[in-house]
Amino acid sequence: MRLGLAISILLHGAILGWAMMSFASARHLPVFKEQPISVELMTTADLDKLRPGRRKASEKAVKEAAPNASKPSPKKKVAKKKPAKKRVARATPPPAA
Repeated sequence: MRLGLAISILLHGAILGWAMMSFASARHLPVFKEQPISVELMTTADLDKLRPGRRKASEKAVKEAAPNASKPSPKKKVAKKKPAKKRVARATPPPAA
């Protein structure tokens, strides 16, 4: 029993020592410089100056705002398929004796 304990302590110590040595000798990964992003700050006064959209705009106003916008294509109706009925295989009854 004492021999097993001694072997276990030695093996666990060896594994922990190997792990500590491998972490200490690990090479450092290169650090890449990040590209800066330009950000513009807006005050509440700037937001108030923006032109709000209209809920009920006329077609003429919509065409003037987006002259190259195409009309949305009509949605196609998809035929719904009914699920097929499951067929259950029935065992034939045993022959009467």
